[in-house]
Amino acid sequence: GRFKDGKEQGEWNYYYEDGTRKFTEHWDKGLEEGVQIDYAPDGQVYREMYYEKGQLVRNVDHSKE
Repeated sequence: GRFKDGKEQGEWNYYYEDGTRKFTEHWDKGLEEGVQIDYAPDGQVYREMYYEKGQLVRNVDHSKE
């Protein structure tokens, strides 16, 4: 990810030690914005969290489907 004016901005990606994506976040002026996607170690999406101006507005847990 990157910073702008000292605050998180844009897409941030995190990875497991083996290089598989662990989760992706989206930021706008230091606040979470849009969808954060969490991935299982096998690469499958297991949770989506939707944010508006830093507030969680919806959580979709695919692990319980």
